[in-house]
Amino acid sequence: MSTIIIVIISVAVLILGLILVKNIMCKAIGGIENIDDQLREELGKIVNDGKTVAVKEVSNNIPKGILYGVSFVINNDKSTQGKFSYSVTASDLGQCSFSKEAAGSFIVIGEHDENIAINPGDNYVGLIRLKIPKSTENCQLRYTVNVMESNTQYSSAYFDVTIENGKAIC
Repeated sequence: MSTIIIVIISVAVLILGLILVKNIMCKAIGGIENIDDQLREELGKIVNDGKTVAVKEVSNNIPKGILYGVSFVINNDKSTQGKFSYSVTASDLGQCSFSKEAAGSFIVIGEHDENIAINPGDNYVGLIRLKIPKSTENCQLRYTVNVMESNTQYSSAYFDVTIENGKAIC
């Protein structure tokens, strides 16, 4: 009788352990989840090197079916407050056979924003969330973050996406 109880408890602990490992592994491949103080500090260091727009991870391997975050920063290097806007577009499809419109549809949130007031010397940190459909082919493409100030081109930055098969565990 005690052997059966030990086997049941062991199986329960094993299942809970596998669930925990699955959750940790799936979080690890999801890119940036949210914007915290540490991320703001890292992005601030990037733009302090003289850049006006920068993306945290220029190269991103995104598994199909996973919500994945890419962060960027806009730095107002002017001496007055500015009204900024940005848009994210697919700029180079590489060997991908789908259209730029289809690539644009992979962006779930953060495709554009307007009327972003940034004081002189301050930064705006944004988050772009992408989700690649599972039926999409494996390929590489490039997105560009175009930043405008008062309807005038201010700066831009790009990030590359490598679409890969999703992990079976997630």
